Amino acid sequence: MKFQKFEHSLKTRRRLPCYDAGECLRIIPEGLVLNDNVVPPELVEDLGAEGAIFETSSFASRPGEGAAKLEAVLRNQIPESVKSFYAQFAETLLVTRSFPIHIWTVDKILDKMNDMRYKYPYPLRFFRFADYWDLNEAQFALWQPNPDNPQWIVITSSVGHIDDEYDEIGLSDYRKVGDSFESWLDDLIARDGLPDPFMKLDQEGGFLDPA
Repeated sequence: MKFQKFEHSLKTRRRLPCYDAGECLRIIPEGLVLNDNVVPPELVEDLGAEGAIFETSSFASRPGEGAAKLEAVLRNQIPESVKSFYAQFAETLLVTRSFPIHIWTVDKILDKMNDMRYKYPYPLRFFRFADYWDLNEAQFALWQPNPDNPQWIVITSSVGHIDDEYDEIGLSDYRKVGDSFESWLDDLIARDGLPDPFMKLDQEGGFLDPA
C-alpha cells in the first residue's frame, strides 16, 4: 500500500512560526534526528522576543521494521494498512497546522501496552500508537470494537487511561476519529490538522500557521 499523501508531506517543506529558535530546532524526536533519511528543521529567521520562523516538513525514519512483533503480542491480526505502514516507516512525525503528531515505533507501542494494561484476554483488540509530540495530552489508538468484525477504528484515549476498558464488548465508540488507520491519516493530512476540537483549534487559527 502506498501512502501518497503522507509521502507528499515528507517532501513538502514550508515555513512556519515558532515561539523561539530553540523550540524550532527541537521539534522532532531524537530517534528521527539520528536517521539518515531525515532532513532536520532549518531556522530561517530568529525574530528575538517575537519568536522565529523555521522551515520543515513531516518526518519519517526508514526502513520500517514491520509489525510482526505487535501481532505476536496481540495474538490478533491487525489491519493490512498498519502492517504496510510499519513495513515502510519505523517512526514518523506528522507536521500539520495543529500540534505535530508522533506515530511511535513498534517497540514504543509495546512499552505503552505493558504500562497501561493489567489483563490480557487474548486476542487483544486495542493498542495506542501515537500522541501529540512533546505534550502530555491525548493519545491515538487502534481499536477493534467487535471481535467478530475485523474492522479496527482510530480513537483518542486520555493519557493514563487503562487499556483494559476497551476489552469490553459493546463499549461506545464516541471517541472515534477515523474509520480506519489509512482514512484517519489521509483525512488528517488533507485538512492540515484543522479543525482540531481536542486542542481547541478551529480552521482560522492553528498552532502552526504558515508564515
